Amino acid sequence: MMRAVGCPRSGGRALRAPLSFAFCFLLAIQASGVPETPTATPTPTGTLTPIPTNTYTPTKTPTHTKTPTPPTPTRTPTPTPRQWTFRVPQDFATIQAAIDAATHYDKIVVSPGLYKENIRYEGKRLWIESENPRDWNIVKSTVIDGDLRGSVVTLDGTEAGDAPDGNTATRLWGFDIRNGSAENGGGINGNGAEAWIGWCIIHDNYAAIRGGGVANVSNVHVCHIYANSAAEYGGGVYACHRRLSVCLIVANSANVGGGCYSMAAIGRTTVTRNMANSRAGGVFNCNQLDGSILWNNFAPGPGRDLYTFGTTAFANCVGDLQGGFLFFYYPWWGGDPYFRDPDNGDFHLRPDSPLIDWNPAIWGAIVDLDNNPVPVYRPELGYIFPPGIQDLGCYEYQPPGDVRLDYTVNHLDLFDLALHWGEERAEMEGALRADVDKSGTVDAADLLILIEALSK
Repeated sequence: MMRAVGCPRSGGRALRAPLSFAFCFLLAIQASGVPETPTATPTPTGTLTPIPTNTYTPTKTPTHTKTPTPPTPTRTPTPTPRQWTFRVPQDFATIQAAIDAATHYDKIVVSPGLYKENIRYEGKRLWIESENPRDWNIVKSTVIDGDLRGSVVTLDGTEAGDAPDGNTATRLWGFDIRNGSAENGGGINGNGAEAWIGWCIIHDNYAAIRGGGVANVSNVHVCHIYANSAAEYGGGVYACHRRLSVCLIVANSANVGGGCYSMAAIGRTTVTRNMANSRAGGVFNCNQLDGSILWNNFAPGPGRDLYTFGTTAFANCVGDLQGGFLFFYYPWWGGDPYFRDPDNGDFHLRPDSPLIDWNPAIWGAIVDLDNNPVPVYRPELGYIFPPGIQDLGCYEYQPPGDVRLDYTVNHLDLFDLALHWGEERAEMEGALRADVDKSGTVDAADLLILIEALSK
């Protein structure tokens, strides 16, 4: 990664001493109109664990009711084809009631809560989303619980891929999907639909045959998929026929393909600690593999991490692989990826990981699993943004103190921290980034971390 640079030069010498940076910080506070002296220095709370904990306790469980006469929608977005927006529970008590009232290209927005339902798209090309799919706190609070009564979400397979305006016609974004039990696709059964599953937490689902978490959809993007199981194939995911990208697939199990089975393409994904009873603890057969980490999966038979019949691979970390032809391109790494704290569910890369700045690709998803930016070529800009080189896996390494998320620590990060001094995390997005130690407040502890990074 790029090294830290100092404050603006003065007298031909860079201001690199910690006291000089503190002086810069005071100037930045004066410029922003924020008090100079921080009021408290709490102890940093440590690192966050990406495996979400299910601590949300809903205050109300909506009950499934008969489909009411469609009310006046909350708003009419323009231009079409997204015709109407229905809100749950404001307009309808249940998600299924909103689906029943909707037609092609409508949108359903679901407020946080516990919804014990087994929903069906009924062949309709709908967007079903939580209030903010890119906020993991909202996602964890918006729960669809299948109550072990079938797949939590079912698509008929006839849902089209693209809307007339070029956007994906069918989406499911921003939900915690749990406690499904079915023959195929305990969490989500796509039946071959052209659908985009994104920003979801899919866990504790079961399939008697295929796809404990997800089965037979086209695209899965930016998802946590863990603790799912299938009796036969694909504990986490079965048959994603376009692309699975930027996902953490961990602690799933099946007879074959503990993490994934029969995938078209996997990119920028971390597959670890999955288990198979026979072969392919991580992934069984993938046509294309790029920018991913397959490590420390278990199977008594061949291919603990990857068993393939023919894979084109580019820039990956794979521990143990067996099977047919593997057409791979360097760089390639077969050793320890150096996860930050895997025993406690933290699969971010350590600062000394060899997989930082490892992937020379300039394509792919523009965010990682934390919704931080990833260096990719932006056609609208004509260059790579943010500048840098991609890492492997679902998390892009962020240097401590990189408040601006531009992979460089400098005086601009100090200025941004001063702008948000004393703010709580929930107030605005900038404060979330400035809260370097994730304590809940932008304070002196964050300043000390930034000064240390600037001093190096």
